[in-house]
Amino acid sequence: MYTIKYFANTTAVKTSAEQEIGKIIKDRFGIVLEYVPFTGDYREKCNLMLASGDYPDLVRMEREDIVQKYISAGALVPLDDYLKDAPNFTERYKDVIPYWRLSSNDKKLYKWESSVPVSGTLVEQTNHMIIRTDALEKEGWPKLLSEDDYYNFFKKTMQDIPTSNGKKTIGLTMPLGESWGTAGILGIMFEKGDEYNAAGGNEGVIFNIKTKKYEDYITNKYVKEGLQFFNRLYRDGLFDKECFTDKMGQTVVKMNEGTALGVWYCGWLVRNANNFLIKAGHPEMQYISLPVQSNTMVQQGQKQQIQVEFVRSFDSVGITKNAKDPARLFKLVDFFASEEGQILQQSGIEGQDYTIKDGKRVPTDTYMKMNRGELEDKSYSEKEGLQSFILFSHCLVLGKDGVAYDMIADPTIRDAGKTDRTKEAFKKLGWANASEWWVKNGVDDPLGIVPSIMIDPSSDIGSLYQKMTELRVKTMPKLVMAKSDSDFENIYKNMVDEYNKLPHQKAVDKFNEMYNAAMNKLK
Repeated sequence: MYTIKYFANTTAVKTSAEQEIGKIIKDRFGIVLEYVPFTGDYREKCNLMLASGDYPDLVRMEREDIVQKYISAGALVPLDDYLKDAPNFTERYKDVIPYWRLSSNDKKLYKWESSVPVSGTLVEQTNHMIIRTDALEKEGWPKLLSEDDYYNFFKKTMQDIPTSNGKKTIGLTMPLGESWGTAGILGIMFEKGDEYNAAGGNEGVIFNIKTKKYEDYITNKYVKEGLQFFNRLYRDGLFDKECFTDKMGQTVVKMNEGTALGVWYCGWLVRNANNFLIKAGHPEMQYISLPVQSNTMVQQGQKQQIQVEFVRSFDSVGITKNAKDPARLFKLVDFFASEEGQILQQSGIEGQDYTIKDGKRVPTDTYMKMNRGELEDKSYSEKEGLQSFILFSHCLVLGKDGVAYDMIADPTIRDAGKTDRTKEAFKKLGWANASEWWVKNGVDDPLGIVPSIMIDPSSDIGSLYQKMTELRVKTMPKLVMAKSDSDFENIYKNMVDEYNKLPHQKAVDKFNEMYNAAMNKLK
């Protein structure tokens, strides 16, 4: 039996051999995953493992700079010799393999990426403005989109609902205490229109979709506009002052207790919060995700870009030189790249998680209850092994039967899985379903290689880039907490003056140089 260590915070099982899908893999391939819990900064973990040489057989590498470090250190096994015996892998990823080869100077293939490719229709738009439905109902189901819409909504609702479940009502909250909080989501209003995406990362540059060029993050007009919006909320007591230090756990509690009227960006928390509120006897307080744009975006009638990932360096995966049998591991990678493998790991087991009707997969009642959080056994998905093997090969597209491999991502199935309260809320808002606004107002933004462009952090420009990022992250909370419009402008001017003392254009130019060079390699 070939057992490999695999970072995953499981609670109900310790190895894949205890999971139904894992048992199938054990019997067919003789491979078992030993789940190793991990919390903390994973990029730092990657660097520490590389420095010590103590990395597992299969390693996930977070972003391109980490990949290149592992390649340069000789820690990854070239995969080219295995491709001739991997028909599923080479067919499924034939268009993206050339992009993955860009990671190395010798043009060999050292990695693949998980969770790509992505079909835009399967990506539920949730990371926007998350609002309590009882608050929407209280205010007559208003149509909210602009900053002004939300400011007026929060101001009125905080007056109308001063307490929630016996506690003081909170306006807008978010987990800014997380490493990606202030750095990532506080300034991200820029991605809500059709000019910029967030594929450049949470650091010093953002990518202009229309010009196909990187630009400074810190001086972007939409970043400033978003921070001014948060400052208006903060000054009027509509912004959670605790959120600057809140970690995810604190945000979860505020959602589960129903004390927060709104939550910024963290759409992945909605389902569990709604389940908690239902069990607590407050189904009317469930949350839904709604679109938000800056005032300028709304005035200009901008669409909202919907990121469609073709490559995803954030979830890069490679087989390391510590692997006892790389060829055997890659056979499992090839299996999961197949139609059978994708269905097994994402849809589950026929008869148990889905049935076949008219040649298409149909989720069972158990599967739907699992996704709504209605099963008594909350660890069902973990015990089944659903999505446990995603690092081996995982894509968010339709299967050959026309149903998404991840069935709950299929629009028709996804809508059927909504709770009665959230369905009612969207109907009251005049929407046919939870995705209607984005279907009508969204525009696909194929990211291409943008997420893969990274500056070497150990280089001189890498050091400059870190200073650019640190200045932005240090100053943004001060802007949100500014005492007045004039105070905001003074803090902003001082930040820009300090920023201009840095030769920041060198870093921006380097990003564009690397992007153009990578694009030329693909021609």
